[in-house]
Amino acid sequence: MHFINDPKIEIVSNKELTSHPDDINSFIAELKSVNASLILTMTILARKLKLSLKEVTHIVLNSPSWIEHKESFYQFNEGVFKEWSKNADKVEVTDDKISLTFDLKKDLDNPRQ
Repeated sequence: MHFINDPKIEIVSNKELTSHPDDINSFIAELKSVNASLILTMTILARKLKLSLKEVTHIVLNSPSWIEHKESFYQFNEGVFKEWSKNADKVEVTDDKISLTFDLKKDLDNPRQ
């Protein structure tokens, strides 16, 4: 995968992978053993297995390798979302999707001092 700049992670990421849960958990553990971050692990797994962000987040955070980080990951995401929501120009909630809109030109018209 061309976006990986660590040769050890690159070697692991190029290994064959099936969709069997034991195979996936072993793959995740091997990525972590070569210091792949949580986000990089999600990115690699999502691309290899063509998973959605929701699917890959669930799989990785529930794996034996990353389960201890699950609560802090969700707490961090919740905090980021709350801050972004406070500063969004528009917040839309439809079904199970929340959209935040930011007017990027607004800051250009009124630069911060």
